[in-house]
Amino acid sequence: VTQILTIRKDGSDVLAASSRVHSSVDPVERSYLCVTNVTSGSYIDVTYESDSSTAIQVKAGSTLLVERLA
Repeated sequence: VTQILTIRKDGSDVLAASSRVHSSVDPVERSYLCVTNVTSGSYIDVTYESDSSTAIQVKAGSTLLVERLA
């Protein structure tokens, strides 16, 4: 199954990354890195899609780290 993670800033894509997911060996850690400028009033949203009818979901305990780089 291919899954696609998309990160958007203010409604525009800043990262779209795909990876393969297999039910016999997953769950495994998947890490993505996105560095972008964010200003006051901006918003970030993350979507996760699958090309299969198999449910792909982010589980409780998953993290999204947003860090200010000065």
